[in-house]
Amino acid sequence: MPTITFDRILPVLADFLQAEWRDVEPYLPLLVNRDLNGRVRIVLDEKHEQDQGGEDTPLQRLAVAIHQRLTPHTITPERFWLFEGDCDALIQSSQTFPLQDSAGNIIPDVFVVDRLVSEATWSSIRPESTDGGIPRVVFYAMKGGVGRSTAVAACAVALAQAGRQVLVLDLDLESPGLSSSL
Repeated sequence: MPTITFDRILPVLADFLQAEWRDVEPYLPLLVNRDLNGRVRIVLDEKHEQDQGGEDTPLQRLAVAIHQRLTPHTITPERFWLFEGDCDALIQSSQTFPLQDSAGNIIPDVFVVDRLVSEATWSSIRPESTDGGIPRVVFYAMKGGVGRSTAVAACAVALAQAGRQVLVLDLDLESPGLSSSL
């Protein structure tokens, strides 16, 4: 089976959950917890915690099947399930959105909650102002060595040469080096 890319994790999971709906339905609502590295776990109501024991339970079979389908974007099947006392509070969170399948259809009672470093998401950053506010651009990558600093430097120089005022912040705490490129 080909490796699933980051942008396909949720649609592939949604299609799998739909195909296995009979086994999934007793555990609804559920939340797909995607961490900063894109790894997926599923959060269930704590009343289902007793259902995970044993090697041949419906929850264990689902965890193994999801792990096989989404490797390397999952936690091991033994640690796949998380249990929450108040799933409704998580569902109402601003960090939560409905899971959609490949065709864009919402999967009922299945939600995604992204666990980020901060309590913000890219979509909740203040929208671009229409009154002449300061435009901003963010260069972001999870991995180093992909040319992010080079791209930032080239963009900053091009904008400055075009007469624009440019502020560059290098937040690479491990190896800041953008200043030497400028």
